[in-house]
Amino acid sequence: MHNPAVEKEFDRALEAILTRVFRMEDAKASVSFSLKESLKNARIAIAYSGGLDSSVLLHLAHRFAIENDCALFAFHVHHGLNPHADDWLAHCENECIRLGVSFDSQRVQIDPQSGDGIEAEAREKRYRALGEMCRKHDIPLLLTAHHEDDRIETFLLQWMRGAGLEGLAAFPEVRELAAPSMEDAKAVQARKQVFLLRPWSGVLRRDIERYVKNRRIPYVD
Repeated sequence: MHNPAVEKEFDRALEAILTRVFRMEDAKASVSFSLKESLKNARIAIAYSGGLDSSVLLHLAHRFAIENDCALFAFHVHHGLNPHADDWLAHCENECIRLGVSFDSQRVQIDPQSGDGIEAEAREKRYRALGEMCRKHDIPLLLTAHHEDDRIETFLLQWMRGAGLEGLAAFPEVRELAAPSMEDAKAVQARKQVFLLRPWSGVLRRDIERYVKNRRIPYVD
């Protein structure tokens, strides 16, 4: 298929999300809005683990960036929890070199004795690292590959924990990525606003898997 549903939904959802974000910024500046003009020379990043979902995100975001004349970066977080973590990092860097996408990575230390559990500790450190890389490269928009299956899983987990309506809505398409404490030595960097975008919240995992198979996109398992 020349333009499968995954591509169409990615473009539709991302354009809708970017329109919301750019309009908010343009409203502050009291200027007229044009998505095409706002995207020119814009800087966008993706969270790139090298897994199936983020590998498809890399390829679609790469195409989108070329078509809209904006700069694309891919950020990888090395958790050091898996013996293959160094190989995953090398794979991600090589794929970005092949595609001509700017790449950066950051290693984090995970405390296995964390009271919140390793998964929660890794998630918190991952988002902090991604935010730091965005601010380092002056990038206000970070895309992640979360999809419909992730949204449903999050909904069920929140429901099982007895979350109220606010908890059940904890999977927004757009949210601000929290900055580190302003007491941090990187306080100037921390002031830069970063939005986390989830353009795939309406796409099923099986459709992404089918896309990978059809396009033969390399990824790590």
